[in-house]
Amino acid sequence: MIMTSIRPQRDVIGTTGQLCKAWEFDYHRATFYIQETETGYVVIEETRPRGNWRPVQPQRCQMVLAEFQRAQRARPR
Repeated sequence: MIMTSIRPQRDVIGTTGQLCKAWEFDYHRATFYIQETETGYVVIEETRPRGNWRPVQPQRCQMVLAEFQRAQRARPR
């Protein structure tokens, strides 16, 4: 079983280079930052501890979003 954790939203630099709020989601030895937008969720991956960001590959994005939504439903309220 892969361990996941969701931390509260925090300020991060999004794919547009602007400051945004995003969930911090640990999944499969990576940290993903998931931003909710008007059209749905956008997944941003932290590639280096220094704050360099890049979009997640599209095929991986769907998997990460599915796991994020599953973990959100399982979270105690």
